[in-house]
Order: sequence, then structure tokens, then C-alpha cells
Amino acid sequence: MWLELNNTALGNAWSSGLRARPDDRRLAGQLGRFLVIGVISTVAYVLLYLLLRTIMAAQAANAISLLVTAVANTAANRRVTFGIRGRRHAARHQVRGVIAFGIGLGLTSGALVALHAAVGTPGRAAEVTVLVAASLAATVVRFVLYRQWVFRGRRDRAPGRGGSALPGAETGEPASVPVAACGGGDAR
Repeated sequence: MWLELNNTALGNAWSSGLRARPDDRRLAGQLGRFLVIGVISTVAYVLLYLLLRTIMAAQAANAISLLVTAVANTAANRRVTFGIRGRRHAARHQVRGVIAFGIGLGLTSGALVALHAAVGTPGRAAEVTVLVAASLAATVVRFVLYRQWVFRGRRDRAPGRGGSALPGAETGEPASVPVAACGGGDAR
């Protein structure tokens, strides 16, 4: 009997896992848009880095290239990936984006330091390869930060947007909800 119940529960869990939930589709769409913007930003970053590298040191070229493309990247992701329009909270989003930029700068600068320590005078191709690899790691961190902190707000938790409009949803605190609001009955 336990085996039958367990198999039924497994079958139900398996089949429900095959159906895409609205939040899964939303995440997939955000990831797709984020990747397109990321590729464009990376190309711009590499081109700007190579241009600036002809007149300045690697660390300075990296910092300036990353800062310029990070501001544009944050603005593009705000509008295209996360669908936030208008100026409301734009400054807050950019400040939070600069914090995410700081993480990326730390990763790319650290990668350059490691490369120059290992090779001494590496070629531009080696610098760009190391920077792109470090940027990929920073991109994963940035997407999580964008989704969970930079662009998260009341709009993310509105009904129909994969969130909850229940009291306490804004802060993540548990809310006191009457049993009748949950459809009544026993919650077991």
C-alpha cells in the first residue's frame, strides 16, 4: 500500500513538473532577453576595452569599459528584460546596478591581476579571453541580483505577475490571512 501511494505521489509530482508554470515561462523569457542584452553588452565592452587599451593600462581600460557598458546594460535590462518603464525608481535601480557592477569589476580586475602575475606581459587576445571568462561568471551573479534585488519591487508581486498581493508580500514577512480567504476548510 505504501508503494502504491508513493508511486501515485511520484507520478503526480512528475507530471506536474512537466507542465510549465507561469513563473517558469516568465523566468525563461527574462533569461532569454537578459542573454541577448548580455551578448550585445559584452561585444560593446570588448570593443571599448580594446580601443581604450591602446591609450591606457589594462585595469583602467577595464574599469572604464565595464562602467560604461554596465550603465547601458542596467538601463536595457530594466526596460527590456524586466519590463520596467518610466523614471520611477530609475536612480535606485542604477545605484543597485552599480553595486552589481562592483562585483563584476572585482571579478574582471582580479582575473587581470592573476593573468599579469602568471604571464607578465600577456597579449590582448589573452587579456580579452580572461576578461570574457570573468564577465561570464559576473553575469550569472548579476542576473540573480537583478532578478532578486535590483529590479524587485511591488510590481513584481502584483497578481498576474507571478507574485502575491497579500499583506506582508512586500517585505517577505509572513502575513496573517483569514482562513476564509484561503478557500476555508482544513489546511492539512
